[in-house]
Amino acid sequence: MDNLESIIEAMPSEHQKDFTAYLQRLKSKQERKDIDLFRLLAEKQNLPDKEKSIPMYLYGKKPNLVAYHALRKRLMRQLADFILLKSREFDLSATASVSELLALARYLFDRGVEKTAWHMLRKAEKIAIRNDHFDLLNTIYHFQLEKSDSEFADPLESIIEKRNQNKPLCEEEERAVIAQALITKQLSQARQTGAVPDFESIISTILAQYQLTTVISKRPAMLYKLVNIARSVVLVRKDYYAFEPYVIQQYNATTFELRHGYIQLRMLYMIAQTLYRNRKFEESTVYLTQLYALLQDSQKSYWGQFYPKYVMLMAANYMYDTKRDAAIVLLEELLKNQGKSLSIKDQLNAQINLAFYYFQQEEYGKASRLLLTIPHSDQWCQKKMGMEWVLRKNLSELIIQYEFGNIDLVVNKIRSIETTFEALLKRSRNIRMYMQFVKELVEHPETFTDDVFHQKVEAAFVFLPVEQEDLQAMHFYAWLKAKWLKRKYYDVLLELVQSS
Repeated sequence: MDNLESIIEAMPSEHQKDFTAYLQRLKSKQERKDIDLFRLLAEKQNLPDKEKSIPMYLYGKKPNLVAYHALRKRLMRQLADFILLKSREFDLSATASVSELLALARYLFDRGVEKTAWHMLRKAEKIAIRNDHFDLLNTIYHFQLEKSDSEFADPLESIIEKRNQNKPLCEEEERAVIAQALITKQLSQARQTGAVPDFESIISTILAQYQLTTVISKRPAMLYKLVNIARSVVLVRKDYYAFEPYVIQQYNATTFELRHGYIQLRMLYMIAQTLYRNRKFEESTVYLTQLYALLQDSQKSYWGQFYPKYVMLMAANYMYDTKRDAAIVLLEELLKNQGKSLSIKDQLNAQINLAFYYFQQEEYGKASRLLLTIPHSDQWCQKKMGMEWVLRKNLSELIIQYEFGNIDLVVNKIRSIETTFEALLKRSRNIRMYMQFVKELVEHPETFTDDVFHQKVEAAFVFLPVEQEDLQAMHFYAWLKAKWLKRKYYDVLLELVQSS
């Protein structure tokens, strides 16, 4: 696969459609070979020899190879332009704003519109200062020095002074980039050897080596990057208990100003999520309440990113803290009031979570109907959400049909899961055991009253230590246990979560 094909394959289907429309707008020609080439590559036509067959498809039996290679180069340029436009469309960051203002200033200087160009430079400078973008400020001051002979320029002495004040900060930023790379490497090496990495020690040692120890607490953006690196190690090992005191300590030691709102929101969510993973649901709710209060006073652009996550995590805390009704109301209102504006991932996560909450409340019809409203195939969902998410959806559908008494549908669903998720089942002993015991429940329901069989089930599941076990991994096991205990599923689930 060459570079052109790799880029096209990486594009989501909606972006491929947008790109085709973009090409059609560029020219009014009826014959558009660039569109034909793009479609051939995007649709992955099963052509025996692409180097020969594609030119023949485009140009006939005697293809013009010179024209074909020129067409490929043009398509590559068009893809680059389109991707740049797309990135600007979704990148609302200060970096993007400053870069666009600098590009506009250069354009205006080239055309002699110096007054407006200088206005754009000052605007870019203010945004960069407000967001601690010292590397961009360095670029801005160099540009201002180049254009300091303009009658609309700031005083030269002022530019030089600002440049000199910014230079040490810019150098700190450069040292921080090096430190982050070294921290990432050392943590990765420790993880590969199977050792438990002491991320706090590794981070503090490297920060001291690069004279950054006292800088971090004053630079929230830099701190967030480092904490996020440590979190990446935690995600692999699922050791949230070790991460919890570190992230809270770093947050409390940091000075956040109004301009650091975005970073503070991300830190608060990270802490709340860590506490949730550690089953400290009330404490997690406290940090989520702080997040919501900060979100109320933040830019509107942050709302779409953080509010759905806030609602889903708050609902999860409520659900495990015996406040299931409140959790359901939160998600129902989110889907009703924000549904059309939610990202695909947020919408799908909200739907599957709410369906599970309905199931816990024994409202199986509601749960089933909600899953049926997902307007996409499992294959499409897998591309967006991953295979584990689709497996969770299928397992949910399986137990819903069992509760309906639709045994034939349950048997068919079991076969489908075993075929579709064969690779995932091979990697996970607990999922394999779960499927085996569900089949036993369907084929020999009388065995679920046998104490010996209960012991067999208990022994078959291997759970991680409490500090590493994923809460969602316990959901389906709790359903099985509720069946042999002949108790309500939600009560059994809460007991498992609180006792483990």
